[in-house]
Amino acid sequence: MASLFFHNHFQGSGKLHSPGPGKNPSAGTVTTANCSSINRLNRQSLSNCIIIICLLSVCVVVRLPFYFPSVIHWDESTFILMGQSINDGHLPYVQLWDIKPPLAFLFFAIATLLWKSIIAVRIAGTLCVFAIAYFVFRIGEYIWESKAGLFAAVLSILFVSVSDSGQATMTEIIALVPIMGALVLLVTREMNWVTCLMTGFLLSLATLVRLNLGYLAAAVGILIPYLSLFSSRSFVKQTAAYVLGGLLPVGAVALPYFIGGYQELLVASVVKASWQFSRSSSVSEVLAILLSQGFNVSNVVLWVGCLGGIAIIAMEWSKYNKIQKNGIFSIAVFFVAVGSSIALGGHARLRYLIQWVPFLSLIAGGFFAFLGNSFHKKVIALLCLGLVIPARPILAEYMSIGKKVATNQPLVFDKGYRIAAYLNSENVTGKVLCLSTYHIVHWLTGTRPIRKSVTHPANIGKEYLLKSFLGANASTKGEMIALLSAKPLYIVKDKQFDYLNNAAQRILEETLRADYVLVQIISDTYIYKRRGDLPAGV
Repeated sequence: MASLFFHNHFQGSGKLHSPGPGKNPSAGTVTTANCSSINRLNRQSLSNCIIIICLLSVCVVVRLPFYFPSVIHWDESTFILMGQSINDGHLPYVQLWDIKPPLAFLFFAIATLLWKSIIAVRIAGTLCVFAIAYFVFRIGEYIWESKAGLFAAVLSILFVSVSDSGQATMTEIIALVPIMGALVLLVTREMNWVTCLMTGFLLSLATLVRLNLGYLAAAVGILIPYLSLFSSRSFVKQTAAYVLGGLLPVGAVALPYFIGGYQELLVASVVKASWQFSRSSSVSEVLAILLSQGFNVSNVVLWVGCLGGIAIIAMEWSKYNKIQKNGIFSIAVFFVAVGSSIALGGHARLRYLIQWVPFLSLIAGGFFAFLGNSFHKKVIALLCLGLVIPARPILAEYMSIGKKVATNQPLVFDKGYRIAAYLNSENVTGKVLCLSTYHIVHWLTGTRPIRKSVTHPANIGKEYLLKSFLGANASTKGEMIALLSAKPLYIVKDKQFDYLNNAAQRILEETLRADYVLVQIISDTYIYKRRGDLPAGV
C-alpha cells in the first residue's frame, strides 16, 4: 500500500506530458486530440481554482479573529513604524531604526500605503500564509498526490497561525513566501539557468527580510550542482545564474543608500548589528531552549505526522523515481538549512520555529494522506480531532469576539487603542511622546519615537545594538538621559518592565517623580504628563 501511495501520480496532478512520437494524424484526429487537451486543461484550471478558493477560505477563517488586537507581538508594531517612515519618504535606518533588513519594512510600507490600519497589516499577513499554503500544496501534489498536498497545505495554515506570535504579521511569515516559491521552482521546474536565476532572486528576497536566511541561500548554492547532476557545463551556467539572481535584489536595495551617502549606515545596521545580535547567545543555548519548548501538546499532530512520513519515506526510498527523490532531498536541505539559520541566529525565540512549519507539514501531509488511503474516514476523523487542541486559541478568540458583538463592544478598542484614544483626546499630534510600551500608539496618534534607539522600546536596553549604530560610546544610561532631555509631553509605561538596567531605570523613576504627574491608568499602563504642561489648578 505504501508503494502504491508514493507511486508518482503524473495523471491528474498538474504535471505536463510531452506527446509521444507518431505519424501525422488526420484532421479529424487532431481536432479530437485538441478538444481532449482543452477539456483536460479546463478541468485542471477548475480544480486549481477550487483549491485556491478553499485554501484562501481556510486562511481567512483561521486568522480573521486576530485582525482586531492592536498588539499581538510588539515587533510587529516596530515594523509598522518603520514602514510608515518609508511612506513618509525616508530610507530605513535614516529616521527610525531596527535590526531587520530593509525589505521587512518595505512590506509593511506597502501593506499600509492605501489603508492605514492594523487590520490591513493582518490581511497582508493572511495573504502571505495563503501563498505559503498554496506553494506547499503544489510541492506535495507534485511529489506525491493532490491529497498529500492538500493535507500539507491545511496543516501549514493552522500551525503557522497558532505558533508563538504567528497570529501577527511577522517577518518569519513574510520570508516564507519567497522561500517556498524557490522550493516550488526547484521541485517542479526543469533545472536550467532561468530556474536558478529565479531561485537565487527569491532566496535573496527572503534574506533581505530575515538576514539569518543567508545560510539557506548558501546551502541552496550547494544544492544547485547536485540537481544539475554534476554536469560541468550546467554547473557553471546554473551556478552563475543563481548568484546573479541573488545579487539583483541586494544591488537594488543598496543603490539608494549609495546614492544618498548612507552606505555606512546600511552596513552598520544590517551587517554589524546582526553580527552582534548573533553573538549574544551560544548555539548550544539556542538549541537547548528550542528543543525543550518546541515540542508540546498543541503541535503533537504535526510532529507525529512528520516522524511517520519520514519512516514511510525511509521504507519506500528505493521505489521512488528521480523526481520524487530530488524533491524530497530538496525539502530536507531547506529544512536543515533553515534550522541551522535559527540555531546560529543568536537568540532562541519560539516564533522562529514558524520557519520550519511548511517543511514539517509537507512530510506530515504525505503521511496522513497515506493513512487516509489505507483507512479512509477513520483517519480523517482522528486527524480532525487531533487538530482541536492547536485550534483552541482560534476558538477562544472567536468566543471573545462573539461576546463583544453581543454586548455591543467595539472590536478595535483594546488597551493599545484606548491609550491612543486618550492621547488623541489630548491633541498630541506633533508632540513629543515617550512610550516604553505599546509603541504602536505612535502610529495611531500620528507621532514618532523621540530617538532611533526607541523605535523598538527594548532596543535601548541592548547596548551591543546601540553601539552598532550610535558608536562605541553609546550606552543605555546615556540614551535614557538624551531621551528625557527632549522633555516628552507624555511618558507611557507599564507598571513593571525589565529591559532597562538599574542606572537607566533609576534615572527614569527620578525624572517621573520630579517632573511628571500621573494622569491616567489604563489596564496597568501608567500615563504621565509633564508638570509644566498641566492645566492650571492640576
